[in-house]
Amino acid sequence: MTITWTPKCWKTEALAFGHEELPVVLVDNVLDDIEPLLAYACDDSQGQFQCDNKSFYPGIRKAAPAAYANVIRALFRDRKLQSGLNLPIDPEIDIVQMYLSMVTLPS
Repeated sequence: MTITWTPKCWKTEALAFGHEELPVVLVDNVLDDIEPLLAYACDDSQGQFQCDNKSFYPGIRKAAPAAYANVIRALFRDRKLQSGLNLPIDPEIDIVQMYLSMVTLPS
């Protein structure tokens, strides 16, 4: 799977949540073409979407593709993003878990 990205299309925002003011970086328009990721998400021919009863997540999940994780690592190594959002220069990115998640609600 090939997933491409272009930093010039990104829209970024730094937010803080909770009493502790925990930082959250919101990045929109990360991918040039969402279709490869959508195709991966829609293909459940091997039954990869599963419930995780240990996580309290109310839907089903499937591990995100490695190519997407590589894009996220590259995103946080972008100097413009680092300086604009006061992030450390060349942070070490350790992706522990990355999922595609789905929840449906009754109509």
